Amino acid sequence: MFGTATASYQVEGAWDVDGKSENIWDHLTHTNPCKVLDCSNGDIADNSYYLYKRDVEMMRELGLETYRFSISWSRILPTGFPNYINEAGVAYYNNLIDEMLKYNIQPIITLYHWDLPQKLQDMGGWANNEIVNWFGDYARVIFNLFGDRVKYFITINEPHQVCALGYGNELLAPALNIQGIADYLCVKNLLLAHARAYHIYDKEFRAKQSGNIFITINAEWHESESLDHEDAARDARQFQWGVYAHPIFSKSGNYPPEMIKRIADKSAAQGFLRSRLPELTNEEIKFVQGTSDFFGLNHYSTSYVYRNESSSEIYPVPSYNDDLDVIQYKLPVWKIGESDMTKFVPWGFRSVLNSISQLYGNPPILVTENGFATNGGIDDKDRVTYYRGYLNALLDAIDDGVDIRGYTAWSLMDNFEWSQGYTVNTLNKTASLQFGKSQISLVSSRRSSKSENIWDRVSHREPCVVDNCDTGDVAGDSYHQYKRDVEMMRELGLDFYRFSLSWSRILPTSFPDQINEKAVQYYNNLINEMLKYNIQPMVTLYHWDLPQKLQDLGGWTNPHIVDWFTDYSRVVFRLFGDRVKYWITINEPREVCYQGYAAQSLAPLYNISGYADYMCAKNLLLVHANVYHLYNNVFRKAQGGQIGITISAQWYEPESEEDVEAAEDYRQFEWGIYANPIFSESGDFPAVMKRRIAAKSKEQGFPRSRLPQFTPEEVDLIKGSFDFFGLNHYTTYRVYRNESVYGHYNSPSTYDDLEAISYQDSSWDSAASKWLKRVPWGFYNLLTKIRKDYNNPPVFITENGFSTRGGLVDDDRIKYYRTYIDAMLDAIEDGSDIRVYAAWSLMDNFEWMRGYSERFGLYEVDYESPERTRTPRKSAYVYKEMLRTRTLDYHYEPDMSLGMNVEEN
Repeated sequence: MFGTATASYQVEGAWDVDGKSENIWDHLTHTNPCKVLDCSNGDIADNSYYLYKRDVEMMRELGLETYRFSISWSRILPTGFPNYINEAGVAYYNNLIDEMLKYNIQPIITLYHWDLPQKLQDMGGWANNEIVNWFGDYARVIFNLFGDRVKYFITINEPHQVCALGYGNELLAPALNIQGIADYLCVKNLLLAHARAYHIYDKEFRAKQSGNIFITINAEWHESESLDHEDAARDARQFQWGVYAHPIFSKSGNYPPEMIKRIADKSAAQGFLRSRLPELTNEEIKFVQGTSDFFGLNHYSTSYVYRNESSSEIYPVPSYNDDLDVIQYKLPVWKIGESDMTKFVPWGFRSVLNSISQLYGNPPILVTENGFATNGGIDDKDRVTYYRGYLNALLDAIDDGVDIRGYTAWSLMDNFEWSQGYTVNTLNKTASLQFGKSQISLVSSRRSSKSENIWDRVSHREPCVVDNCDTGDVAGDSYHQYKRDVEMMRELGLDFYRFSLSWSRILPTSFPDQINEKAVQYYNNLINEMLKYNIQPMVTLYHWDLPQKLQDLGGWTNPHIVDWFTDYSRVVFRLFGDRVKYWITINEPREVCYQGYAAQSLAPLYNISGYADYMCAKNLLLVHANVYHLYNNVFRKAQGGQIGITISAQWYEPESEEDVEAAEDYRQFEWGIYANPIFSESGDFPAVMKRRIAAKSKEQGFPRSRLPQFTPEEVDLIKGSFDFFGLNHYTTYRVYRNESVYGHYNSPSTYDDLEAISYQDSSWDSAASKWLKRVPWGFYNLLTKIRKDYNNPPVFITENGFSTRGGLVDDDRIKYYRTYIDAMLDAIEDGSDIRVYAAWSLMDNFEWMRGYSERFGLYEVDYESPERTRTPRKSAYVYKEMLRTRTLDYHYEPDMSLGMNVEEN
């Protein structure tokens, strides 16, 4: 079979037309356009969305038997999921297929040719295990829509380019450049996603549709420079394409053994706690093995390879290239024509065809791309020379006994050639890797080796999204002013002080291969300064500032975060656990998951409600449980500390007796989702959530509930993983449910699943924060419910406070603290086991999206002062008196003129 090929993003255009959503190339070229050589994009490209009849006319002019094109996932499924199928997108592909078949041209459809929906990339894309399900669901839709006429399906085009150049480099979208880690996560997930699509077709569609399904692998030839470098050449072939071919086509399955060993050895030497190449289980090996009806082959170039001492010193560590540890080069005499992008080495084509045949039992091969780049012009004699030479090599391979079934020229027409834009025609997509150095945007980060976190990224975004364009670049400057911070603790007479660690400061790479000694010194200084004055440190491992590198991999929606966070926690326990006796794993899961991944109101500012927030919830709970058990099993005996989680829980009061159920549902959706799995006797997500979300998901066309399930083992792991119930509480809402709620919220979304409405009474005292009202009886009700529902766990109130716009006389804050502490005392009298109370906060600070416009501090911070001068407010004097006397005196009026002196214990 002879044909030509194109890909959706490269030719279609119509990037935002007729319901199509954004994909990773739309996002890259619009947010960082000059990542592409000529700052161009595929917004219009060849306009094939409208000119498909002319495209088919060209196929007829050439006399093609096949035409290979790809489907745009985001054109067919704008949400990324099968809950909504875009009929305009379906019509376009139907028109193209039918027009081709009218002239006996067989369509070969590629399901994925590099243009992932951006929404899925925000959740980690090919680095997230969940993509196996996402891709399988998408493939099923495609088979249903087009399989009655299409007999050839390619699952994924060029895995090496997807993973190595998109995730381990920045040459292709999404340009993550997380070398030696993200690319290997991608490898495993891509293989499993391919196999999932294959098995879906094989079991559900093949008998009726009688088609074929396979993967296309880009296989270059790596020739040993001499006999001394045969191992280097073999390793180069295994790393570049054997890593995908071996699991599918070999008799043994799994990754190539040489690759497994090299990466495991390198990882151990670098300080990683496990191999950076994720393991394939025995079940996964069997699942992947044999899942291709053809060996789809894209081939363009050949290199000579050698390995010596110099090769171990030229690549970043860790990285794919450092793991491989070879040097590749091409000979100048291989160049024909003006373009440097492709070389003329037809014997390399013959060699790779024979190698595939010999390694994998002579599978049927479909050459799905082969072509030559020029700089333009009609008289392309060099391309003619190339095609003649490579087709001759292909015929030689057939004479050698290689089972070749088809040949596809790249490409039918000039198109958007990815990172080269429109500067060359028919690009060789295996251009040599370009290694960039990560640039850290913060001056303070350069000094301390701290790396970027998600709030660094959000607060530096343009146009700015934080109030007044504020950032946390300097904030209260506690990194340098920690002694003054401890002095304030002494002035107040605190028993303890709760602070959080910066993951990206301690582990700049996000992983334990590199520990930042300056960061360790800073936290040691702070802890030791506190202990000098008998102030106990209470340390939060995670308070919203995820390393940006991990966010690029999907952050809390990626199941791998369980390993990442556990590794980070192990480092922290070893560094500080000899002196820290109170640990909080995660601060405010709801805010992390709902506000960060669904409501666009906290970093990373995503809006994937009713899906990403639920994935985050599951992973976060597993993270907490794993770290709890790590501490319990490995560190508790020697260190003698306690560990828990802090949950943000507001009170939801029914508007009337008819709304009791609605209010209870609200509590379960807002904070029961995190409390129930840990503190209830049954464990697991709340039953009402499981029931409502499953029913809604089915109605909406999802193939499974959007709320991920826990296995029985996971339920047991999470249940009881606490020494205390950490509680942050601020305010109260009223709740109702009636007919007006139906259709009130976007669907799917968390609040559409909940179907209730909350509001606050206008008569309640208001803070500077529009969401914060003073309702102390709600605090009492909440503490009572925790006691009754969860068998009266020890409660650590880790945040409670009130915001103002500034000023030293803050009577509203004083009133808030007095009435809330009064309500807490009432709960204690009723039997609630409350051990700890922490005011939020010691001093004004960067209040997330509100910047410095809202102030919660007992101490005012002067942000105009280079020293960030701290001055006690009236509330600081009142709080100090409470702690000194251990009494609640509503009539106490401090004399602020006396100042805040340290009272020696």
